[in-house]
Amino acid sequence: MTTYISNFFESTQELDYSRFRCYKARLKVSESQAWETLRTSKVKLPYFVTAEHVFFTDQDLASQDFFVSMVTGKPQEATLSNEKTADARTIGSMLYRSFNSYLTKLKFNCVGGITANSTYYLPEDTMYVKKIVRDEGTYSVIRGIGPKIYAKIKPGSVFVFFEIRHDFRIEIPLESWVKWTGYGVKIRGPSSFRGMAILDKVNGKNGVGILKYGKKTFEAPLNEMYIPGSPAILGKRRVFEAMLEFANFMEETQTIQDSFSFLNRVFQIILQGDCFTLKMDKEGSILCAFRRVCFQGGKR
Repeated sequence: MTTYISNFFESTQELDYSRFRCYKARLKVSESQAWETLRTSKVKLPYFVTAEHVFFTDQDLASQDFFVSMVTGKPQEATLSNEKTADARTIGSMLYRSFNSYLTKLKFNCVGGITANSTYYLPEDTMYVKKIVRDEGTYSVIRGIGPKIYAKIKPGSVFVFFEIRHDFRIEIPLESWVKWTGYGVKIRGPSSFRGMAILDKVNGKNGVGILKYGKKTFEAPLNEMYIPGSPAILGKRRVFEAMLEFANFMEETQTIQDSFSFLNRVFQIILQGDCFTLKMDKEGSILCAFRRVCFQGGKR
């Protein structure tokens, strides 16, 4: 009987996700303020914020000054059940954050956020990154993996599915922004503007771009601007086909011939045997282990 090795993993029985233990504290600030505080404080340990509470897995977090400033009363022990939709979402989100810590310790970079849309890759490895250098900038296609966590399929268990994802980026040196006038740009950083504006002019001496948004004109620092790597823009610059070939394993000269070979190479780095274990707190008292699911003749 043929055994098929998959990219599908199930939690081991050592941890029952219908009785997942963590901590919770009541908020005295808004939900959005709590998220912002935790983000700006660069908390690496798993947490999740709701309208009234913050859930977390490491008790030491409660002793941090920034944490004390946003909660009221003492943290309490909490037991979550993945049989409940809200609890399953909390468990899943904390697992995503733990997974981020796990992979960054293995030198992976992350693009696209920490939760469901994340793409992890090794920045110095040509298996993951292809760059096309032009006068107007450098076009990068990132090919990596991303976990999808299913916390509510089966009471007491959590499943993780690894899929191959790609991301297109455009890096523009300050002196090359003048070649992008007329294109739509976005602004990263503390700016209050969150839409897409048109780059009208470039003031290279002051390092700013003059942007138009409808009838409104305003300035933004060039080092806070970026152009999204959309298929339309990449196609206009005549690089989209080459980037897509790399993303989809279609290059004639590539050493990785297909997605299965790619995943196997990644698994050699992130797995120990057929397993990986996420550490949910500093002491390692909460360990979330997952084992690869293998299929035989169409059956598990």
